[in-house]
Amino acid sequence: DNYISRWEFSEPLFEPSLGETQRITAVFAAYSTWTLNILDEFNSVVRTASGTGASMSFNWDGTGNGGAFLPDGEYQFTLTANETTPPAGGGSTSRCLT
Repeated sequence: DNYISRWEFSEPLFEPSLGETQRITAVFAAYSTWTLNILDEFNSVVRTASGTGASMSFNWDGTGNGGAFLPDGEYQFTLTANETTPPAGGGSTSRCLT
């Protein structure tokens, strides 16, 4: 009974300095607006992505909202999604705003 299902990460550990990225994906119960926040060790939001769709996919390259690389460390991820009306003509596509 979870609105957000199959929330997955492509890597348990990744190194952006080596050109690696972390792919974050999720599937929602319905067409949604979603927001992904990446938080540092102090629970400060360092990167935000948002979009719409029945699913989401975001490739994080280790940069913050300003585009600078963040230091190595542990980061937490929060994802919220709320059902919304799909655009006219269907709702099978996903859009991500970074």
